[in-house]
Amino acid sequence: MTDTAVQTNLEAVRAWKKKCPVVLWRTEHGATQMELAALLGVTFRSVQNWEGGSIFPRDSMDEIGVATGITEFTYREWWEAKP
Repeated sequence: MTDTAVQTNLEAVRAWKKKCPVVLWRTEHGATQMELAALLGVTFRSVQNWEGGSIFPRDSMDEIGVATGITEFTYREWWEAKP
């Protein structure tokens, strides 16, 4: 990959991460990653991994849905758009 292609890909990934449903919910509600982790009963690192797109929160989707209203469909739709 050329430097330009790498930069373009990095920008696409950053833009994708900003659209993470969990990030959007946290931003809208003024919650920190630590507060969301406490609300969901998961680790701070789990929230970081979800928002970073490195792990799909399959085991926590029910808790996420109840606490935030984010459905698995919504999250999966974002996940599958990963550049």
